[in-house]
Amino acid sequence: MSSADAPRQRIAVVGAAIVQGDRCLAAQRSAQMPLPLQWEFPGGKVELGEDPRAALRRELREELGVDVEVGELLGTGSARQGEVEIVLDVYLARLVGGELHPREHARVGWFTAEELRGLEWAEADVPAVERVCGMLEGERRERPSDPSTA
Repeated sequence: MSSADAPRQRIAVVGAAIVQGDRCLAAQRSAQMPLPLQWEFPGGKVELGEDPRAALRRELREELGVDVEVGELLGTGSARQGEVEIVLDVYLARLVGGELHPREHARVGWFTAEELRGLEWAEADVPAVERVCGMLEGERRERPSDPSTA
């Protein structure tokens, strides 16, 4: 890549793969946002000097009204938007409080691995999707069967 092709600015962004059982929360970008109606792991920009995990907790409180416990880094993706490169770190997260009230997204939902694979994802989120799907499928295989159905 020549210097003329290099992005002029890099923006650090964080996203959360919030998992409950065999489902993960995904958010669809509104029609007014860049990358309209594409799906993403909810989150947002990391402010200068801000810890990425603290940024993720802040963004989820602001955008969705929820509090999370942030776990391991699941993957990193990037995408160009004009002269800007978005670098996204996706973390595993668990809900610990609040009620889900999306403020910026068209909609949010809880999806199985199969359903996640069928969504139209924002480019930067794609590297983490398969990792999350593998975790969800592992959760489904590892969960003991319900004794009431045996």
